[in-house]
Amino acid sequence: MLRRWISEIAKGKLTYAEAVDEIDYLMEEYRASMKATGLRFGMSTIRTLIVTAAEIAEDLAKLRLKSLAEAPFKLLDAHAALLDEERTAVGRELQYLFHIDNSFARRT
Repeated sequence: MLRRWISEIAKGKLTYAEAVDEIDYLMEEYRASMKATGLRFGMSTIRTLIVTAAEIAEDLAKLRLKSLAEAPFKLLDAHAALLDEERTAVGRELQYLFHIDNSFARRT
């Protein structure tokens, strides 16, 4: 998408205002996608911690070592899913700008 956008600007098919609108649109789409992904990741992490704690207690009582060994990997799976979402999100081409914008917003 970013290549198409740059090509259209180079060929003069997009005006400056249209280019700015396109960037704003993509940034907002990416922001919304990451907000939803962050919520899903947060809920998944909380669920994993609560359920895993209960499973660990049960597994310790019943000496199920395989289940105990799998517990830490559930959090890693949730984190991997978050990274996959970031990689495929709409507007991902502007991911760097999004993170820069957020880091400046936190400093002010």
